[in-house]
Amino acid sequence: MRHKKWIVRIVCCLVALTSWGSVSAETNLLFVGKNLSAVSDDPVAVQLAQTYHVVMEDQANLATLKLDTIDAIVISESVDADNAAVLTLIRSGRRPMLNMKGFTYGAGRLDWGEPNSGSATDNGRKLYVERTDHPIFQTCFAGKAQGDPIEILSQTSGKGLMPIDVTLQGSYCLAISYTQDIEAFAEDAAPQTVLHEIPAAMRGGNKYICLPVSRYSTPYLTADGKKLIDGIMAYLLDKETEDIPLPFPMINRFAIEGIPAEINQADNTIELTLSESQYAAMDSLRAVVPEIELADPDFTHLLPEAGSELDLRFTTFRPQTFVLTDYISRRVYTFSLRLQKRQGIEETENDNEITAIFDLFGRKMGSDKEALSQGVYIVVQANGETYKFMR
Repeated sequence: MRHKKWIVRIVCCLVALTSWGSVSAETNLLFVGKNLSAVSDDPVAVQLAQTYHVVMEDQANLATLKLDTIDAIVISESVDADNAAVLTLIRSGRRPMLNMKGFTYGAGRLDWGEPNSGSATDNGRKLYVERTDHPIFQTCFAGKAQGDPIEILSQTSGKGLMPIDVTLQGSYCLAISYTQDIEAFAEDAAPQTVLHEIPAAMRGGNKYICLPVSRYSTPYLTADGKKLIDGIMAYLLDKETEDIPLPFPMINRFAIEGIPAEINQADNTIELTLSESQYAAMDSLRAVVPEIELADPDFTHLLPEAGSELDLRFTTFRPQTFVLTDYISRRVYTFSLRLQKRQGIEETENDNEITAIFDLFGRKMGSDKEALSQGVYIVVQANGETYKFMR
């Protein structure tokens, strides 16, 4: 006996999106849910049925389903995240796809990242634009700048947007949303990818977008939320759009007070060599703002943020890390300081006035040698000369 199939046909309404042209109600979308009752009144399915011919299907029937007449696929958030047939369908790349189930990612599933339940604050209703150059944002939200919010939901029922710490190389983070703090439920944690694209070239010519939104919150999609879903579907079905460039996480230049550091891109190391007089003149690197130039400042982000005041005094033996990310790739640079000993430096005091004394950790110890405890020190004189002093 053939399994029951629900079909929604609405042929009277055709929607035109300026960048992609007209779409037809004869375009067939497969809408997959946990079961038919879960998807029959799904607001996303109802919305898409105003433009497309939507075929609703139970996840239990996917193994025998033929896709000959299907143009694109939507995976409802109601599916089981570990359902083998759902995971196989996502991996196959046989059709353009919108996946709304973020928890299909993760260990033992797709291994493309680590999902999160999403912010429990008002941030759980919003995404923040990352790739302003993407056709979806160019067409549906022209004028939005990077970091601008788009309110997708007017309210949430339990969960809202559910971002993912995506690690799949070669894919894109198009927008981010805040995660839920595991220890403090009512607080936000760092943002992660909430609008994820795998380019067609990685999926046999078929695009893939993931927008994880709780099924229980989709009744509260805002006008902008509905516009985003319409834009995603039109983009998935358009075969003419070109891929946006992948971000390029790299530090091109690193300097402190105009003195450039040596960057080894193969080892991801940054080393700044200072003479003892340069080191002393910088007041022991207690509070410096490095000059950092990124290869792709538009779509890569640095932590600590560029412009941050840092304490780099102890980086001769404890390197400082700088993390560069596009929310998919993560590149960690280590910065260290090397003090260059001057050849022939005086080992004993002379008659010049002392202006400052530093210990070997770069801490300023005043200018009175008699007040020092036992140890080795660098003495800076009024004439700019330095010498080592042992007490």
